[in-house]
Amino acid sequence: MRKRFVTDPENQLWDNTHKNKRYSNRVFSLLDSDRVLEKVKMSLRNSLNCNSAVRALIPGCGSNPNLQVCCREVLGNLVTIDALDWSQEAIDISKAQTDRLGIDVTYFRQSYYDLSLTESSYDVIIVSNAIVSQSNANNVLAMTNLAKLLKPGGHFMGFFPSPFNMLDYALTNPNARKWITSGTVDVENRMIHEDNFGIQRFFSPLELYRLLKDIDLQVDVFELFFYDDHRFARQISELYHLSYDPGFCFWGYFINTTKK
Repeated sequence: MRKRFVTDPENQLWDNTHKNKRYSNRVFSLLDSDRVLEKVKMSLRNSLNCNSAVRALIPGCGSNPNLQVCCREVLGNLVTIDALDWSQEAIDISKAQTDRLGIDVTYFRQSYYDLSLTESSYDVIIVSNAIVSQSNANNVLAMTNLAKLLKPGGHFMGFFPSPFNMLDYALTNPNARKWITSGTVDVENRMIHEDNFGIQRFFSPLELYRLLKDIDLQVDVFELFFYDDHRFARQISELYHLSYDPGFCFWGYFINTTKK
């Protein structure tokens, strides 16, 4: 029996965000970068047997379908793709695009804090800056729930933002120095206060590394990934009201893990 979906303020915020037609201009979207997508494709090729059936899950899929496209490009017709998001607006936008591209994707409107999916049947789970609740307890719960959906030997991979990236940016870009004094960057609590998204709570490297091990994921890759893409620089200037400067780039973590 499927659990009842409950709307809360955080869910409503994302629903409203996806309703905005200028979403791609307002939000720092990793999936607009060819370099990011090539990283995902390379990791899929290196981690999975591309000649056998694969089941993939994309949690927090949002309205951008590029991860679904990556899976199809690398794994072809042998891949079964599921995607979930708690925003119906995001699902509707993404589904319209994958339908138009002829990519078969099953979408679920679910929060990964309260999953009704329970079967450990996925070969790979791919996230892209999707575990960013204000609540650290929610972030830990999301990771724990998702890890349970992997088969033994399955892979959990993707990108995670870093609270120290914003501090680094403030220290190296004079135009962003005010983030430290204004409270935009709250390093002590690993929180970022953003105009459009309220408060988001990110993992420190050690927190994330320890959590991955606690939920029985063997860490194969844990690296800094620099989003040095001119489109990101332009998004950053619009999102944070800074002068456009392609010389400054954000960074986060890329991980690839194996279910024990």
